[in-house]
Amino acid sequence: MKIQKYKLITTAVVLAVVFASCSGDSGKRETDAKENAGKETKKEKPDGLELTAEQMQTVGIVTGPIAQKNLDSVIKANGQLAVPPQNKADVSILSGGIINHISVIEGQQVRRGQLLATIKNQDLIKIQQDYLAAKNNFTYVQAEYNRQKQLQEAGAGTGKSYQSSEATYNAERSRITAYESQLSQLGISPGRIANGHIVSQFPVLSPIGGTVGQITSNTGAFVQPGTSIMEVVDNSKIHCDLTVFEKDLMHVRVGQKVSFQLTNQKTS
Repeated sequence: MKIQKYKLITTAVVLAVVFASCSGDSGKRETDAKENAGKETKKEKPDGLELTAEQMQTVGIVTGPIAQKNLDSVIKANGQLAVPPQNKADVSILSGGIINHISVIEGQQVRRGQLLATIKNQDLIKIQQDYLAAKNNFTYVQAEYNRQKQLQEAGAGTGKSYQSSEATYNAERSRITAYESQLSQLGISPGRIANGHIVSQFPVLSPIGGTVGQITSNTGAFVQPGTSIMEVVDNSKIHCDLTVFEKDLMHVRVGQKVSFQLTNQKTS
């Protein structure tokens, strides 16, 4: 009886261990299955965004075939607007004086030779007097020269007298030419002075046609010789000077389109 009871207890213990082992294996398999199912579910989730046809139509997305196109590259550069030296002039005076009147304003269009201002100069009166005196004296000198020339050709005069009259004639003629050139540079006609029209002011004329720039002097101001009182700019030849970096030089070609924007210009 004792031996049978011991065998029965041993059999019960073995069955309990086997049942526990099966239960553990079953739970582990169930946990592994859930983890694998979760991994498979995560792998099946798409990486991109899918849109239906209605959604694409709502937001205005249109698809089409793939085409090959040349993409334009943009080269950025800085620069400034400028005009050639021959299209920009500083208006200065040859003789000092007081500005009597300014006939233009900044931004006004002027033509070449148009009156810009008038300068009053008392020394101008003395130049005109000296010119008239030299011109009147030249009449006597020219007559004496012609007389000595005739005597020389007739063999009745001396060579010394003829040479002296010729030297005086050439000197006086050069003196008159210098006065006429000086008056012409000041904008005064020598012919009007010869007719007795003495003036106390001379005009300042525009050297080129264009737009009046900055005026640096006012009416009544005394201006020294060679001082610029305003500028005239011809914008018909205006251009844009751009500075391109060395790395972009190989991408610059003749005929390329250039779009520029001023510093204070608002972008559209």
